[in-house]
Parts: sequence; C-alpha cells; structure tokens
Amino acid sequence: MGERVSTPTTVGFTFDAQGRIFLAPTGSNQISFEYYSDKIILKYANEEPNTVTDYYTLNDKKLITHLVRKAKNTYWGDTELKDYLVLDFIYDNEGFLTAIKEGDKQTTFTYSGGNLTNINDKLNSQNANYSFSYSTDQPYQALPVADLTPIYHMRSLHRIPTPINNTYGMAILTNAGYFGKLPKFQVKSIGKYTFTYSKNDKQQITKLKSMNAEEAIDSTVYKFEYLCK
Repeated sequence: MGERVSTPTTVGFTFDAQGRIFLAPTGSNQISFEYYSDKIILKYANEEPNTVTDYYTLNDKKLITHLVRKAKNTYWGDTELKDYLVLDFIYDNEGFLTAIKEGDKQTTFTYSGGNLTNINDKLNSQNANYSFSYSTDQPYQALPVADLTPIYHMRSLHRIPTPINNTYGMAILTNAGYFGKLPKFQVKSIGKYTFTYSKNDKQQITKLKSMNAEEAIDSTVYKFEYLCK
C-alpha cells in the first residue's frame, strides 16, 4: 500500500515593515497579529465556536510570560467572553523556556547543549513525555510549521475552544523567539514524528517531510519558496 496523496495547498504570509508576520495564513481562516511593546494579540477569524482571541503578555526581554485565551463559545451556552486558557511561561537566565504553568500544574522543559531534549507535560490531566533528537551537522533554520514547534505536540493544549488555525500562531511566535531561545541544530524527531529536509545550493530548506511513525503510510510534505534573493 502506498502513501495517500491529497491536493497541495499554498499558504502565504503577510509581513510588516519590521519583518514580522501580521496576517497568516492569507485567505480564509486568517490570524491577525497585533504587536505592542508589552503584549501581542492574536485574533482568529473563525466562525463560532472557534471565535477566539489570544492575549500574550511580554516581559522586558520580549518573551511571552502570560497567555489569556478569551472566547464566546455559544455551543456551551456562553453569552459573553470567557477566559478559556490562562497560562504562565517561565524562563531561565539564558532565555530558555523551562516551564508552562496552569494553576498548580506545570509542564517542564529539559535541555542539553542548547537543545530541547524532553517535555514532561502535566497540564489538563496529562502525564506525557516528548523526546527530541537533532541533526547535529545542520544548523537550525526556523520554519513556520507547527510540526516543528515543541508546544504544538503538547496534547494538553489541544482543547476546546481551539481555533482551526491555532497551529500557525504557535509556530510563528515560537520561530520569532517569543517563547525563548531556539535550538542550535535542526530537529530530527519529536516524539513519534520524524523529519527529513531538502536544501537548495544556498543551504536554505526547500522541502520538509514530516512522518508519523505510528501511521507509516501518512506523511506531510512542505515546500518552501524564498522570494528574497
């Protein structure tokens, strides 16, 4: 049995004068990014019950320290906006994300040599570990892909109401450094997912294949075009 093939889709991003993404993806299901000196606001253009706004608080180092996700979920009888997710983000002195806290529960992040090696997720009644491996001969290149984003793999954060396009928000903020320092090397695997890369003659990544080891016939291929020469 071969791989299942679906119709490719093209995802575009709109940047501001400072090189920050402020609309993603272009087209339907957009996220708008509003940047301020002390906060970032993400507005998801989804129909109810996925009409959600994320309010991120920044510290003086431009790291996200707090998230409040507000939504009016009419499917659950909401008549006004409610706080559906409230998280605190903790960093060490070097700027690496070390914990995410929700009430008296927390997820911890472990590093070795400047690379994230494990996440122990204990939020929302979870108790899961996600291990990471790296291609130590390939310097890290940030890509706006959720599969490569550590917090995307935390099942505890995939809860209602979660916008359909929430994965783009996670990836974009992570790769912009708002969740702390990025790894030194290219990610080879996260938990059950493995990644292979193709590069052009400028060593820019032009293709990424993401494979779920537990569903070996399924993979996702991302292709990247660079407009700046």
